[in-house]
Amino acid sequence: MKVQNQHGFTIIELMMTIALGAVLIALAVPSYTAMVKNNCLTTKTNGVISAIQLARSAAISARQDISFAPTCTLDATAAACTDTSDEFGSGVIVFRDINSDGFPDSVVDEDTNSNGALDAGEDLNLNGVLDTDLTEIVRSTPFSCAATVNETSNNLVLTYNLNGSVSPLGTFDICDDRDGTKYTGRQITLTTTGRASTDTSYTSCP
Repeated sequence: MKVQNQHGFTIIELMMTIALGAVLIALAVPSYTAMVKNNCLTTKTNGVISAIQLARSAAISARQDISFAPTCTLDATAAACTDTSDEFGSGVIVFRDINSDGFPDSVVDEDTNSNGALDAGEDLNLNGVLDTDLTEIVRSTPFSCAATVNETSNNLVLTYNLNGSVSPLGTFDICDDRDGTKYTGRQITLTTTGRASTDTSYTSCP
């Protein structure tokens, strides 16, 4: 009777394989974590820059004020943005302040006295028609990763006018929870002409 040899791993070979895998994982995890956090910094930087560029170009082309603000202002109260170190961290909204309340409203009702007619002062967008479902939101960009976006002067609404300038001027620091001496954050600065200048080697994160 022919005897067949059994092939397999010994317990020592298996333990060595597991140990080697653990070493490789231990080496890979920090690099992967750093990559994820760097991607988050880039994503949020690009999101804020995109909102700034859209607000500026829309204000120039539409010949009217266009603002951008953090998504925490959507409930129309400044008190909603309580984290002054991360006001824009949840996202950015570009909007036309049709009803002049200073906040981005998703729905605006021109029929303020509810009589069904377009009365004096109710034509907020100046189109000669009574509108009850106007939206002020031009674009909403939510953020889902953990980096903070801090407007250093705690400005919640920044507004571009028809000549492309912005008020107030703003500076945005984009940082995460790593040791500030071991990585570089991002900083966006609005110039007097309304353009955005980006520093990708910002070294003053907390």
